[in-house]
Amino acid sequence: MKKTQLLDTFRNIKKQLVSWLSIIVISSFALAAYLGLTYSAYGLEKAGQNLYDSTNFRDIQITSNCLISESDLEQIKKVPGITGVEGLLRTSGRISGNNITKPVYITSVPKHIGLPILQEGHLPESDSECIIEQYLADKLGIKIGDSLSIKDAYDEDIPELNLNSFIVTGIFLHAEHASFDLEETYCILVDNSAFDSSKFDNCYCLADVTFDNPEHFRTFSRDYFNLSDTYIDSLETLGKSLSSERYDKYTKFMDEQLSDSEKDLSDAEAQLSLAAKTVPSLKGKTGEIMADMSNMLSVIISTDPSEYKTADEQITAYEDAKKEYDHAVKRVTDTRNGLNKILGMGKSKWYVFNRNANPCFVFLKNNTENLRALNLSFSLLFVAIAIMVIFASLSRMVYEQRSIIGISKALGLHQFEIFSKYLIFGFSGAVLGIILGIALSLFIIEWIVAIGYGDHFIFGPFPFAIDIIPTVVSVLVAVIVAILSINASCSSLLKETAKKLLSPRIPKGHAKALEKSPFLKRLNLYNRMILLNMRSDIVRVIVTIISVAGCCSLVVIGFSLRASIMGAIKYQISDYTHYDAKISYSNEISPSASGDIKDILKGHNISYISFLNKHGSVQVDDTLEYMEFLICDDLKSFSNFRPLTSLGEKEGLIITNRLAEIYDLGEGDSIYVIDDMGYKHSAKVSAVAKNYIGRYVICTKTYYEQIMEDTFENNTFFIKLNSSVDEATLQDELLGIQGYEAYTPASEQVEMFNNLLIVLNLVIGLLIILSGVMALFVLLNLADMYLLSKKNELTIMRINGFTVKETVLYAVREVFFTTTTGIILGVIIGCVIVYSIIRTMEQVHLMFVRSPSIPSCILGTVITAGFTIGIYYLSMRKVKDLSLKDI
Repeated sequence: MKKTQLLDTFRNIKKQLVSWLSIIVISSFALAAYLGLTYSAYGLEKAGQNLYDSTNFRDIQITSNCLISESDLEQIKKVPGITGVEGLLRTSGRISGNNITKPVYITSVPKHIGLPILQEGHLPESDSECIIEQYLADKLGIKIGDSLSIKDAYDEDIPELNLNSFIVTGIFLHAEHASFDLEETYCILVDNSAFDSSKFDNCYCLADVTFDNPEHFRTFSRDYFNLSDTYIDSLETLGKSLSSERYDKYTKFMDEQLSDSEKDLSDAEAQLSLAAKTVPSLKGKTGEIMADMSNMLSVIISTDPSEYKTADEQITAYEDAKKEYDHAVKRVTDTRNGLNKILGMGKSKWYVFNRNANPCFVFLKNNTENLRALNLSFSLLFVAIAIMVIFASLSRMVYEQRSIIGISKALGLHQFEIFSKYLIFGFSGAVLGIILGIALSLFIIEWIVAIGYGDHFIFGPFPFAIDIIPTVVSVLVAVIVAILSINASCSSLLKETAKKLLSPRIPKGHAKALEKSPFLKRLNLYNRMILLNMRSDIVRVIVTIISVAGCCSLVVIGFSLRASIMGAIKYQISDYTHYDAKISYSNEISPSASGDIKDILKGHNISYISFLNKHGSVQVDDTLEYMEFLICDDLKSFSNFRPLTSLGEKEGLIITNRLAEIYDLGEGDSIYVIDDMGYKHSAKVSAVAKNYIGRYVICTKTYYEQIMEDTFENNTFFIKLNSSVDEATLQDELLGIQGYEAYTPASEQVEMFNNLLIVLNLVIGLLIILSGVMALFVLLNLADMYLLSKKNELTIMRINGFTVKETVLYAVREVFFTTTTGIILGVIIGCVIVYSIIRTMEQVHLMFVRSPSIPSCILGTVITAGFTIGIYYLSMRKVKDLSLKDI
């Protein structure tokens, strides 16, 4: 390119500075909208990948109704492609602190697979030491060096453990619980020697397995799960081949366990009988004297004076013996039920799960998918607007310089030499926009998203990450799109001859249009001229309308998504959370717990409903979904606390509409409910209820006990407080009840809902800002181009005596038409795209508000119209200064 042409290019940039800057800003935003969320999704996924790789997190987990033997582990190791297998011991228990009781898993410390991430202290070095997950330590106020007492469901020592009091030597995080936002059962890790292996038939409760991944598939990719499925098929086949031998051994072991439980029951019954003999006589003063004399005689006979017991101590001994007897009865019942279930199944069965069985893994995967769903939808609109801006800017500039192009051609310049000037104008803006877009993506958008997610996952803010392939592809696409847009805007005019380009432009006649259109004839002169001028410059008008529509739709999409997300929280609370607090208790610890709590609630005139609250899983087809079960025989009364949109006419499970939509379930369809031992129980869907946030399955206790072939006791109250109740006083009273576990205000549930969506809300807020700034620059560029195109026409009007007001009113009528049309089109496009984005982002536990947000549409309209009015108000101030020298 010659020096004079280069100087002319710089003069064009200076003269069309607004258009050139608009190309830079809009190109950068188009790329940033896509790459920013792409980098964020990649960074979040990479942080998860690093977490799972660094801890050697399992690829597959195997459980069995008959436990897993050492020989089973050896057979698993022989499966081609299996790189590691580790058996783990596990039992469940309860720990308390800060007036809260939490269920926990007590698990043996993994040596190779699923390693804990120590935050403080050291691993257990003896059978009396343990480490505890950070969530439990923070929630219950437990520190290193504390003595931790672990009890079973009956508030007694756990039979599977040699000790039931441990010294906390460390606090850890674990990839099993990668997120802080899900309500799960957390872990305490102890040494293998802390378990009584004879209680497990010298077997393992579960086996964690890793397999070879030679192609290094990403952990969230479809390829990884396809590979996982092949190993699952092999392991399930292996489990079937080992079933018979393991079944025989385990049923024999369970027979022995039942015998031991029955012996414990017999001993408890004898102790109760002995303690009961003294109780009937302990009424009144005489009874107490008789008891004291009896105990004094015992002391005389015995060499141990500590055997003396007062009347109160004898009553306490009786109550303890009664409690031990009740628990022994329950243990026998539990053991017998477990044996009967195994006998009913008639075989040993392995349950083989991939990483999708881990709720936190799925939560992390869903968050990366949500970011990708957002980036695709927003970036397409940004790119479309960028194309329109480049095309419109270059078209207008080339059109205005047609005579200069004609002179250049007449002087012998080739078409490409002329084209290169405009190519540099558009391409330089696009390239600078690409560079700025990558910088915005990496240092602004990804940084903000990383900080947002840092409080919700155990790995904290993920480090900056650039996904090379999308970056290269995006840059290439941006360059190609820019060149094609520049070429499309210039090619037709550059192909014309020098003679034609130098000839005066002859406007297209409108006589025929006037003759054929009665509508045009009825219009006044101003309006007729405006419509005819728009008709002769239809390409510019269409580009303007599309650009305005794109800007408006981006703003509408951003605010509508925000409204949809906040609406989900709002309606979940207002429509489906009508209780003020939840009280958890255990009748297994104290049979009177439920009655004692009811007495307190009645004393404060608090309305309540008692129900069974359980966490478990359902299986639909081959997929396992983690669910919260709300089980109550009086569903109508229950609906006053937790409203149900449908109760169903028949007995069955009431499932959420998202579960029904994802798996195409309806009334009468069958799904499986998985019990605590991993057995599947067939159940029918009786109704589908609307729900926004949460994984709920609701049914009557009668039906639940029927399908599970077991009996259960309620463990939870929903309560509604009245204005006279002081929550602190109520909680103090509840603390004195044996079997009371926790008081959870509904506000904590609201906080959990907010935590689930806060980062998504943050990302959308960022996109709203980008959309607003982009809309400002697009409209600024459109205004600049419009006034340049109308400059001669407006100048002639001023010379011919039209007032400034008349001239401005004439000019803004077309602006009013194009802006109004663009806004209407933008609102429609925005609503359609929002619905598509929402449906893509919804998950089994999450439904957004799907109806169009009228306030968001109004806000999008007001912002677009406001920007337009402000920009044109400033631009039209130049009209008063137009003179003959401007032509």
